[in-house]
Amino acid sequence: MDLGRISIEARLRTPWEAIDLGFVMVRAWWKPLFLSWFIPSFVVFVISSVVFSNISWVPYVLVWWLKPLWDRGPLYIASRRLFGEEVGVADVLRNLWRLYKTEWFYWLTLRRFSFTRSFDMPLTVLENLKGSSRSSRQVVLHRNHSGAASWLTVVGIHTEGFFVIGIFALVAIMIPEQIDIDYWGVLVEQDELFVLANNFLTFLAMSLIGPFYAVAGFALYISRRIDLEAWDVEIRFRHLASVYQKKTQRGARGVLPSIGAFLVGFGLLLSLVHSAPAVASDLESKPSGLERVVTTPVYEQKNVAGETSKEQILSIIEGRHFHRVEMQSGWRIVNLESAEPEEIPRWLFWVVDFFEKYGGVFTAIAKVFKYPLQYLEIILWGLLILVVVIIAYRYRNSIMSFLSSRDREASLQEAPEVMFGLDVTKESLPEDIPATVQALWQAGDYREAVSLLYRALLTGLIHQYGFAFADSHTEGECVAIVKSRQNVELTGYVAKLTQCWQLLAYGHLLPNEADIVNLCQRWPEVFGDE
Repeated sequence: MDLGRISIEARLRTPWEAIDLGFVMVRAWWKPLFLSWFIPSFVVFVISSVVFSNISWVPYVLVWWLKPLWDRGPLYIASRRLFGEEVGVADVLRNLWRLYKTEWFYWLTLRRFSFTRSFDMPLTVLENLKGSSRSSRQVVLHRNHSGAASWLTVVGIHTEGFFVIGIFALVAIMIPEQIDIDYWGVLVEQDELFVLANNFLTFLAMSLIGPFYAVAGFALYISRRIDLEAWDVEIRFRHLASVYQKKTQRGARGVLPSIGAFLVGFGLLLSLVHSAPAVASDLESKPSGLERVVTTPVYEQKNVAGETSKEQILSIIEGRHFHRVEMQSGWRIVNLESAEPEEIPRWLFWVVDFFEKYGGVFTAIAKVFKYPLQYLEIILWGLLILVVVIIAYRYRNSIMSFLSSRDREASLQEAPEVMFGLDVTKESLPEDIPATVQALWQAGDYREAVSLLYRALLTGLIHQYGFAFADSHTEGECVAIVKSRQNVELTGYVAKLTQCWQLLAYGHLLPNEADIVNLCQRWPEVFGDE
């Protein structure tokens, strides 16, 4: 990790600024981040959809459960690109097994429902910490940014749900009101087309939100490390050191030639001064023979000093003050090949090996039971929510009827006299409505016949059945209000007559005579005599 190549400004940030920084990184590198999450999860989604075609909930539940594995692809790319290393989807696919295998069991079981999952994932994927070292490191990281990481998880869950609901709501809004669709029945019956659409939209929502969630958690992790390790100070010192080194190199290039010339000249001058008396003395003196001078060689003196220094160094190294002695104790596996089978049973080696490999699982379970009341509280709240949902679903019809009756009582007001430009008072209607309508139809006054029948319908609904219509309601809203009473016969009659009225009033299309005759014949059955 070269801090000099970091592509962001290393400074202290609040947790929310760090999350926003993660979103900026996703927008900058969206294509490889999205594909690294989408490709492996889509393969699992398609395979599970084919294998479990009879169980509709398995594909998206399986993809949802494996989210801790899918998040590692975007985390791998963001961690490399942050420090200037250009990696892409191909690098993730090449290292896919290495990324996914690291502590996969813990992340899919004990840590699966952790609200700080995106914040803790770099400890496993980037730092490769395990056991107690990971726990102690996590405690240090959680002293500041854990609350923001939990809220990031909560917002991500709700955003995925809003995305799916929004798509279905958009489709429902785009369908014309004349097309009568029982949306509640579609939701309850779960036909094949609805199941496929729901599964795909849920998977699409997860794949869109997943990279934002993983990289935002990574940004929180980077922000916390900048805070703990003072990256901003280190980067500033490195910058100052590089500036000083450049200035020193520039100064040395100009000063060294001058110093070299000065030293050469000074050396020549000294040699001339010392050589002149020596030449004169040689000319004056005439020695008769060579004089042998016995001296101690210089190299022998140096060897004696070196031996003394070596002995002193060795004595210091062998002293107790120079060494740091540590006592460590623990279990370790004996070499099975060199061990004697008669002395140590072989099954004992297997037992020790098992506890060495999977001892972390038992440690994590012990931590769970260390604070049982906290987890018991979470379980009880979950059971309470589940019971409320089951009761609401079981008695949904009664609840909807109660709410609709309360709405009618709250919105009870004086009955309107005019709706859609039509007079809906009792005094404006003839005595025998079906006979009058049929007479007008036979006379060729089709619009007046349908208008009279529809006015009578609205009047009967208001005064006979007690519906509280407002003059601002549309025809479709009136049908929906009637439908909420769950009177099948009345709802079918109102829907059919409303359709005939809309075709004639707005579409200028003449309804079938058989439909008008049928509506007139059914009038006494639906409304009768008041």
